[in-house]
Amino acid sequence: MAKTIIGKSNYLFLTSEEVQNKRDVTNNSLRQLNQTYVPFIKNFALIVFPNKIVVCKDYFDGYKTNSFQTDLYRCVLKNNFVYEPDKFDFNDFYKTDSHMNLKGSLKIYYSFIETLKSLFKIDMEPKCINIEAKHVENLGEVNLGIGDLTWKDNLGDQILQSVEDTFYSSPEVCPVYCKKVIKIDDSLRVLNYQLVDETSLFEDQVVSWSNIISPKILYQKNDGKKHRVLIFYDSFLLSTISLYINMFEEVFLVKTNFNHELIKKINPNYIFEFRCERFLLL
Repeated sequence: MAKTIIGKSNYLFLTSEEVQNKRDVTNNSLRQLNQTYVPFIKNFALIVFPNKIVVCKDYFDGYKTNSFQTDLYRCVLKNNFVYEPDKFDFNDFYKTDSHMNLKGSLKIYYSFIETLKSLFKIDMEPKCINIEAKHVENLGEVNLGIGDLTWKDNLGDQILQSVEDTFYSSPEVCPVYCKKVIKIDDSLRVLNYQLVDETSLFEDQVVSWSNIISPKILYQKNDGKKHRVLIFYDSFLLSTISLYINMFEEVFLVKTNFNHELIKKINPNYIFEFRCERFLLL
C-alpha cells in the first residue's frame, strides 16, 4: 500500500500523518506521559517539529484539525513542551519529502535557544546562519537521503507529474548525516549504549542511518563550555546535528525514544527531546 499522498501543486504527504492527526487520546496516554516525563521536568524540554500536514494544510484536501494530542502534552509539560506550528509556513518543508528543510529546522533551533534562556536561564546566543536556496530536479541529487516521498517503497504505483523541489543549505551548518567521515582523532565520537567509545570501529566510514545514527550514540566534548546534556531525537534533527553537538560541554545525541535507563547511565544536567509531531505517544 502506498504511503505517499499526492496533494495540490505537487506537495506530497505521508499517510501516517493523516492517521495520526485523527487519533484519539486516552487516560492511559495521560498516565504514560506523567510516568515518562514528570520525574525529570525541572531539567527537561520537549521541542516538537509540527507535522507537514499541519503546516501545509492548504495543499491537502480533507484536512481536519485535531489538537487533542498536543493539548495533552501541554497539560502535562506546561512550558516545557515547545510546539509552535504558527511560526512555520509551507516554505519550511520540502515538497517531495516528509521532513522540514533547513529553513524550517533553523526556526526550531532558534526556538530552542529561546527555551534555554526562558526555562533554564542558560544565556546562549544563536549562530548567525545564512541560507542558500537551490532549485533541484530531484532531491536525490544532493545525496542527503531526502526526497523520501518519491521513493518507490512510499510512492507505490502512483505517478508524479514533477519531483522538482528547493534545497536549502548553509556554509555555517555542516552536514553530518550522509556526509561526515568518521576519523579516529575527531572530536565527534561514536559510543555504544554502554557508553564505550567505538569510534575506531567506524574509521573512514560515512555517518549513515544504519551504521551509526540508529544503533549508536553520537558524543562530543567541547572544552570551555558548560553542562552535560542528553538529547533524544529523530530524523527531523539530522540536518542540524552539527549545531547542537557543539552547544554544551558534553553532548550525547541518541536516536531513540525517551529512555530512563540511559538517563540514569549518563546522568546529564539537562535532557532535551526533539520529536516530530507524528511520533508523539508512540
